[in-house]
Amino acid sequence: TTGSPPDRLHSVALTLADSTDAHLFERSSGRILRAYHHDGRVNQFAWDPRGRFLAVACHDFRTYLWDAEAGVLRWSQEGHEAEVVRTDFHPRGDFFLTGGWDNKVHAWDAWTGHDLFVLPRQEVRFGRDGNSLGTVSNLGYDLIEIAPAPPAFTLHGHEKPNDKQPYMVAL
Repeated sequence: TTGSPPDRLHSVALTLADSTDAHLFERSSGRILRAYHHDGRVNQFAWDPRGRFLAVACHDFRTYLWDAEAGVLRWSQEGHEAEVVRTDFHPRGDFFLTGGWDNKVHAWDAWTGHDLFVLPRQEVRFGRDGNSLGTVSNLGYDLIEIAPAPPAFTLHGHEKPNDKQPYMVAL
């Protein structure tokens, strides 16, 4: 498996060097820039849309999130009860999904590593706009529409400079 980060890092690529390592290398020279080591075999990886973070699905039941620019492991979590085989970032980049052989899909907060929710599915992919999920279950294929989140609350007392309307904050 190989993959490329988003456009801003187009001169580099990631490849699975052996069963537990992934290498980020410079395309033009083939020089290894970073190595990411995992305790289990790497099954799949996904870049966040900005190209900074790298989510890795591993055979050791764990999900890893790397700061690819710094070469630092931000967090790893064991949420699956079997090998993690799929991963996909939401187009906003603030969370991503993993799918495992345990027939569960986990949604992970990219910043904290918190497990946000679990779906009884085998595989999942976000639609291009992030408003839908394509899933596979024992019953076949599903398309799940995701509704945009409404504003969570209004901050009163804080005004915009020109129109005196309160700010709306969506979480």
